Amino acid sequence: MTELRTGRLLLRGWRESDLAPWAAMNADPQVREHFPGVLGRAESDASVAGFQRDLQRRGWGWWAVEVRATGEFIGFAGLDPVEDEMPVDGVE
Repeated sequence: MTELRTGRLLLRGWRESDLAPWAAMNADPQVREHFPGVLGRAESDASVAGFQRDLQRRGWGWWAVEVRATGEFIGFAGLDPVEDEMPVDGVE
């Protein structure tokens, strides 16, 4: 699996240990302010499963992000194909 490194961060594949902090982020209304709504644990876990499938299939997508110095999981970042109903195509 492709990993991306900066001086401070590691974008990597998802781990079982990421599920609980990811679910906590997704359950926080402030974190999800610009998303359709908060997610329950099952929905949050399902999102990770989808991210993992995309990373395996394409080699790119939404990576888990950790602080290299501490190993702390801090969220996600990555690339995603533009949705089909959009007037343009590509990757954002």
